[in-house]
Amino acid sequence: MQKTFRFFKWSGKKAVVLFVLTAVVILTAVNTTVAILAAKTRSVQSSYQPAKIEVSSWSYGDIINAGDTEVYARASLVAAWVSNDDNKTVWATTPKEGIDYTLSYNTNDWFPASDGFYYHKNALPHTGSISFVSANQLTQKDGYTLRILVMYSTIQTTPKDAVQESWPAVKVADDGSLVPNN
Repeated sequence: MQKTFRFFKWSGKKAVVLFVLTAVVILTAVNTTVAILAAKTRSVQSSYQPAKIEVSSWSYGDIINAGDTEVYARASLVAAWVSNDDNKTVWATTPKEGIDYTLSYNTNDWFPASDGFYYHKNALPHTGSISFVSANQLTQKDGYTLRILVMYSTIQTTPKDAVQESWPAVKVADDGSLVPNN
């Protein structure tokens, strides 16, 4: 009994030959397309270099940008009760109203924002430094001294949108300086 392919109504050797020829044509077309794409596609090397931000705070109240890109800086204050006996921090929090402390900072370069941070108005260039000074020793009570510590954080200046997304209390002005985001 001879087998027939119903969609061709061909039987035997004719059907096998047609099937093999169709397969050869399809494989040739696929291989030719891949070869053309491989021959016309050039490799591209990325020249992207991530920014290196390295901030050192070696001297009291100074922040030094030792990285390879400009950064914006902000400072936060931490109130720490330090034992007078062994100079160990017992308890730390953000300064609250009612705690007697004196803060001295350069109001020409720094401004307080709604999120409790103090922001430096201008970008800190690579190899540049800035200062944010606060009082070190303040109120004493029951064998403890209240100290206000300055904590810094930085972010690279570009892209501008990333700065504003990461630090929503400020925005980047047209001249590149930081201003409060009201």
